[in-house]
Amino acid sequence: MTKPPKSLLNLADDLQKAANTAAAKEKQAMDELAKERESFKAAVEDLNSKLKTSQDNLAKANKGRVGGQAGHRRRFRTRRTRTSNGSASRFRN
Repeated sequence: MTKPPKSLLNLADDLQKAANTAAAKEKQAMDELAKERESFKAAVEDLNSKLKTSQDNLAKANKGRVGGQAGHRRRFRTRRTRTSNGSASRFRN
């Protein structure tokens, strides 16, 4: 038994249902995309905040280190020795 051909009204109805289904899926995808964008934006803001804090802490540590080292520089003594070919060279001790 063969199916009778669909009438023009039935085809239009099927197309309308398919269009509605596609529109609903598109809306759902757009809503999910908006949520993910907000989540991404919040994550970027959090990372920027952590980066700023780390940079500030590093700057403080470097400032303290430079200030603390000013009077405590290690001094090296040098001595002159003769190499096997008779020329003088310098070594740090």
